[in-house]
Amino acid sequence: MRARLCRHQLCRAAVGFLNPTLYSIAVGSNYSSNFHDVASGNNDYLGKPQQPYFYALPGYDLVTGWGSPAGQALIDSLAPWGHAGYQLAASTTSLSISPGSSGTSAMTVTPQPGFTGSVSIAVTSALPSGVTPAFVPNAPNGSGVLTLTASNSAPYGNYLVLIAATSGTRVVTTTLGLSMTAPTTTVLSANPTGGSLNSERIYTLTAAVASGTDAVQQGEVEFCDASSTYCTDSHLLGTE
Repeated sequence: MRARLCRHQLCRAAVGFLNPTLYSIAVGSNYSSNFHDVASGNNDYLGKPQQPYFYALPGYDLVTGWGSPAGQALIDSLAPWGHAGYQLAASTTSLSISPGSSGTSAMTVTPQPGFTGSVSIAVTSALPSGVTPAFVPNAPNGSGVLTLTASNSAPYGNYLVLIAATSGTRVVTTTLGLSMTAPTTTVLSANPTGGSLNSERIYTLTAAVASGTDAVQQGEVEFCDASSTYCTDSHLLGTE
């Protein structure tokens, strides 16, 4: 419960005398969801009949009081969730995309106990020129997928994107780092160079990164002869 109060910025406030609050919960209609009632047994732990002891009964008794606390339910009753009513989280803290491409991040709305409102999600910060957001909800509570699409002219750089989840006057925010990087291009080299091609010579073709930050992985590059528009099997010279 102390952690819950801290989430409500009440860490400096004293918890105070809980008995009046506990009794008001116990005599209310939600008693069975806040307490586990112990209705049988006694406190004759010494096995001495001559010693006075008490029996457990339904509801309050001198042996078990109101019963044992029902964990989270009682915590929620003692320290209800604050005014926000829900939380917002992104599936990733950052996205790295190149001009002409896009990236996605799942946005998850987690309602807190008692919240039943609808939530809408939108990007509220300015985006770099040429970058557009699109949010598609895929759950009743407002969760969904945010897509950022960059045009070919989008500028390189690092940006901070602010996303807000709004329900009425309530607003909860999260951030997403956006890194606009140069697209990866490759340069092709052959060894040996020069001369005319013939079937008696062995040529080694090499693809290397010419610009960008992504490495060329093995199997990602196909070498084809220039006589074909498409790299079909009959025109495939090899892979790297």
